[in-house]
Amino acid sequence: MRNLENKEKIIQVSGILKIIAWLGMAWNAFLGVSAMFDALLLPLLLRGGVFREGSMPNIRTVAWTTFPAAVIGFIVWWNFWQLFRRLNDGHIFDGPTVARLATAGKWKLAGWIYSLFSITILEYLTEQTDSHKLWIEFVRLFVVEISHVNGLIGAMAILLAAWLLREGQTLDEEQKLTV
Repeated sequence: MRNLENKEKIIQVSGILKIIAWLGMAWNAFLGVSAMFDALLLPLLLRGGVFREGSMPNIRTVAWTTFPAAVIGFIVWWNFWQLFRRLNDGHIFDGPTVARLATAGKWKLAGWIYSLFSITILEYLTEQTDSHKLWIEFVRLFVVEISHVNGLIGAMAILLAAWLLREGQTLDEEQKLTV
């Protein structure tokens, strides 16, 4: 009786979480489209107007580093949306559901690594720092910046949850075999 009640609660909550995941996908799609607009169309529309010649490469550099981050964010939220869709359909401990969570965690980790490199390279391209200072900036971002540590902790928490669900899946399969 208790397991049936828990399954119904998971189905109810996953419907709400599926909407939140869809909003995350929409937000990252908006970021990607706006980054492409900033990189391709904005310099053409405003040529010789508001922007001086020296500021144009900075706009393109920021836009081209934002677009891959938006794509990675979209993939993470798409995997969450697929996960919550499967949970809403009642698939809790099956392989594809657990694989969606693990895939979202891996893409979140890839996004964290990309953010470290993109911010470091963006700093190098916009500030024109020396190449030996580039690695110092990378280490500073890796060690000091709290937002980047939060990205790592979030990715590791997702991967830990996927591992726990995978272990729950194997226990569930073993119980079915013994009964």
